[in-house]
Amino acid sequence: MPLTDSQILQLVAGGETLTVDFKREGYNLSNEKTKIECLKDILAIANVLAKDEKGYIVTGISLVSARPSFVGITKGEADDANFQQHITRKRIGP
Repeated sequence: MPLTDSQILQLVAGGETLTVDFKREGYNLSNEKTKIECLKDILAIANVLAKDEKGYIVTGISLVSARPSFVGITKGEADDANFQQHITRKRIGP
């Protein structure tokens, strides 16, 4: 379920944590190196989540002097269906 604008603002105001990561740009999933970086970021958050806790990677956020700043993303970077297709294309076993 997508987050509301107010939920995103709340996440950004809280800064980066073990379960919230900011990225200036979205992931170029047609590039193997970037796809691996994305999976590492997802797994890093997944490894620290408590039961029923959620983690977030928020794209379009730049850290300037350790303070988050909105820089935005392009429409292609926000395509959730495309993102999920790339991530789930190869199944990852335990």
